[in-house]
Amino acid sequence: MYSDEADHSAGGGGGTAGSVDELLKALGNQVGLPVVNETEPAAPMRIGYHHYRSSYLNRITDPTEKTRKLKMLLENLSTQTGLQFRVERRSVEKWLVIEAR
Repeated sequence: MYSDEADHSAGGGGGTAGSVDELLKALGNQVGLPVVNETEPAAPMRIGYHHYRSSYLNRITDPTEKTRKLKMLLENLSTQTGLQFRVERRSVEKWLVIEAR
């Protein structure tokens, strides 16, 4: 995962996902945004991935810069995986658990 370029000397991290859903959760952690999985369920698999520092978008405070880098990262990831990505706002149902007295 990278936005500008895959700079091997810049450090980063990675891991192995057991499904596309796990890979997309890792992506969400990198960019600081939720990623909705609309893929068809598949048999368990091992997906190795590496993320470079240019994918750490959750550290970017300028919304214009973050949007620009997010677009690059998703285009790169789409090329690498064949998955299609789109950025959009969605309504999310929220639940709150409280202790009854």
